[in-house]
Amino acid sequence: MTDRGVPAGRRAAGRRRMTFGARLASVALLVAVTVAGGACGSDDESDTFRAGPAFHSAGPEARLELQEVLQSQAELIAVGNWKDYFELYVPTERARCSAAVFGIFAEQIWMPLRDQAGGKSLAARVLDVKVNGFRAAVDYQMVVRGSDIATQQSTDSYLKLGSRWFIEEPAC
Repeated sequence: MTDRGVPAGRRAAGRRRMTFGARLASVALLVAVTVAGGACGSDDESDTFRAGPAFHSAGPEARLELQEVLQSQAELIAVGNWKDYFELYVPTERARCSAAVFGIFAEQIWMPLRDQAGGKSLAARVLDVKVNGFRAAVDYQMVVRGSDIATQQSTDSYLKLGSRWFIEEPAC
């Protein structure tokens, strides 16, 4: 008898002793899962892709989709439609900031360009796109069509939720 009252050589009902081979298989499986997880979950620069033939998650159409989002931004800025422009922001920013406050800030930021445009339309000039998973950083300029007037280069972050890209920057 052991000190627990269980006969020597016997285990309590329902408990079986793991054999050396079973332990070895468990350890091998744990190592394989850990190695595979580490190979897929790196945050280094090798997971960042420039717009081109291959992407990590967003797909090869990401550059075109982001160009369309930026062009929508340009069109909304040109007419001062801050309500619809606000809808381009991620839901968390829209929840944090009211559309009315956003409109006041947007008007202050974009009024100089709109004044220079003098009623002409605006276009977005995408300079570079870096995609990492469902996030992207886009370097761009807003330009007045038919002129040499352009903003300084800006870089904004975007997040793809479902099939849509949203601006992932502070709204207010």
